[in-house]
Amino acid sequence: MNKPHYQYQTSADGQYYFFESIGKNTIPKVVGYILRDEKSQLVELVFGDLIDNQRIDVMAVSDNQDLELVITTVIDTLADYLERFPEKTVYFQGSTPSRTRLYRAAIAKSLSQIEHLYEVFGVLPNDQLETFNKSHHYQAYIIRKKYEI
Repeated sequence: MNKPHYQYQTSADGQYYFFESIGKNTIPKVVGYILRDEKSQLVELVFGDLIDNQRIDVMAVSDNQDLELVITTVIDTLADYLERFPEKTVYFQGSTPSRTRLYRAAIAKSLSQIEHLYEVFGVLPNDQLETFNKSHHYQAYIIRKKYEI
């Protein structure tokens, strides 16, 4: 995506992305990609404020007036992560229902730009997967890089 975003740094192993939200305050943020199932190469995207350089506070409410920049930065880390690790499948959901809806809106907004590169699925309440549909409500999302044949 070619939208404005914050610059980020990546951990040596490529599993964590660090950046600062700059608004009323400067708030350290982190996006982590945590392996959940080695066999399926499923990782979970975890995002939040970085506390004491070691914990991720997924419930923090920053209200720093830079939501679009923050969401765009998280999406950019996801694209970078899947470029580095194309065999991975990424699972993510918001820490609250409203944050999960925010992810749905962000996916819907950028779907036409990314659908040729990624497969995007919504997780229904019964844990069934379906191809992402911007008019459906989901409890989580799964994205993976499309393989070229």
